[in-house]
Amino acid sequence: MVLDSNGGCAIDQLPLHERRVLRRIWEIFAGQSFDEGKLRMLTVERMSGMDIQLAFLSLREQGYIQAMKQGWGERLYFVPFAKRKALYRAFGGYIAPASPSANVELSQEGTCGISVDMFNVLVYVIKHEVAVTSKGVLHKRHIQRLAEIIALSQVDAEQLDLQYVHQDAYPAQVAVILDALFYFGLISVSRAKLSLNSASVEAWLELTREATDRLIFNMMMERFVPSLPAYQHFTWRLCDASLNRGHWYAAEFMLMGSRHDDGVGAVTAPTLLSNGDIMPWLCFMAGCGYMDIGRNAGGNLFVRWRVEPGRLLQSEPHEERCTEAGGTLYVQPDFELLLPPEVPMKIKFTTALFTERVTDDWMTVYRLTRDSIWQAAAIGIESECIVPFLQKQTSSGIPDNVMTALRFWSAENESLSIQDNREDSRLANLFEGNQSIYGGFTAASSGSINRVMINGIRGQHELQYELDETLPERNDVLPPLDHLPLMWVRDWRSYHSSTAKQMMEEALNISAKLEICVDGNRMEFVPHQLVRHPWAITGVIYEQDSDKEGVIVQLQDGEWKEMRLIIPS
Repeated sequence: MVLDSNGGCAIDQLPLHERRVLRRIWEIFAGQSFDEGKLRMLTVERMSGMDIQLAFLSLREQGYIQAMKQGWGERLYFVPFAKRKALYRAFGGYIAPASPSANVELSQEGTCGISVDMFNVLVYVIKHEVAVTSKGVLHKRHIQRLAEIIALSQVDAEQLDLQYVHQDAYPAQVAVILDALFYFGLISVSRAKLSLNSASVEAWLELTREATDRLIFNMMMERFVPSLPAYQHFTWRLCDASLNRGHWYAAEFMLMGSRHDDGVGAVTAPTLLSNGDIMPWLCFMAGCGYMDIGRNAGGNLFVRWRVEPGRLLQSEPHEERCTEAGGTLYVQPDFELLLPPEVPMKIKFTTALFTERVTDDWMTVYRLTRDSIWQAAAIGIESECIVPFLQKQTSSGIPDNVMTALRFWSAENESLSIQDNREDSRLANLFEGNQSIYGGFTAASSGSINRVMINGIRGQHELQYELDETLPERNDVLPPLDHLPLMWVRDWRSYHSSTAKQMMEEALNISAKLEICVDGNRMEFVPHQLVRHPWAITGVIYEQDSDKEGVIVQLQDGEWKEMRLIIPS
């Protein structure tokens, strides 16, 4: 037997009836929570309510479904995010045709990326004393400054209608970036100010850009996607492995199938997604640097990934670390430092601490100034460390005029009285290349997740309810069966009209299915609804040993002969 990464049976190794239930849950609910009532209403091909309940219990045991306790003792169920990637690959894959790029005009270009925004905020926090008020809000001047340095626009962030604490104080884009930094444990509040968590930051800086992009993307997929299941299905199709970076794809192909099924086969037109519905997510993705948006001459909507979408959902990126041999920076006579994209984030971060940021594009540009050297000294970076660092990281050398200025500024700083900033005492390790403080990067634990600002417009239950890991016994999910005559289950035979109707009604009451003989054919029947005047029962009938779909029928008294109840063994 093949097991998945969490020890459960892999999806393709599940028994057929369990795969059918899991697929139906994924199609109807995606990652949205559902209660006992919706579970009881679930219809699955060839399966009775009892069959579904037992398969559901097995899926819970294997971790495909988790439960949460509500305040009044009832449970909510949901597919955990760690399982959704596998469910999409098993039940939701498709191939989208690319469009010739000559026919699509760019309407919104992706930014430098959310990982760059997070990086720049980390640099800002370490350079400034970012005070927090008694109400737990950053001072207004810091909020304004963060809004200026974040490339994600307020418009692109606001369209998702995210709900977060102190919504009146924080612009949406600032809330998103701070939330991500809290979520990954990179910052915390200490002594009424924001502080960097040194070990987590160093571990984060050792990851590749691709790895951080994937971590952030998965966090947003879990927490920021609107709750409507159709919307969630769309967002998964949007990053299907069949899509490639740099190609335009029509949004209409990704909207195919983006409709909401209520679980009993009813689909209504108002629940179909439109281009207008998905624009908030697309604009947010562009604002976070993951994609571009375009339109053709007819006004149709297209998207183009700036990263490989299939790789965003691959295995966890903890081992994807940079090496310091990844690239070199260039020191220019005009005091600008050019950092190509292959320069490791740790080197880039160190450089940012004693420079001023000019631009983030394909190449990052910083500038050396007297003020930037002084500010570096104020946070504990000794000026004499800067020249050796630059000499080590550049292959083209340092221009004479830059070297002279650095030595002059360094001499000036020697006369300054710099306070001992013990909170940032590990900064020296960034210059010395000391790897001993690396402790491995993990997202914020459940114990500290109360610092996360955004609950999101979906998934608020994760913060409101506690997980319920207790599992019921098999008999607890089945109705009482002791009152059933043994012959109803054991014997294949015909009965008097009153007994035959009683068996049908009992099957409906206990959510069982039956074998019945109709026109000489042995069939399976799953009853759904009873009408008494005149007596008739509606349900779905299936041919035995056939792959044909079931047919909804209404049976009246006398329209079947032999019969027996089917009770799961």
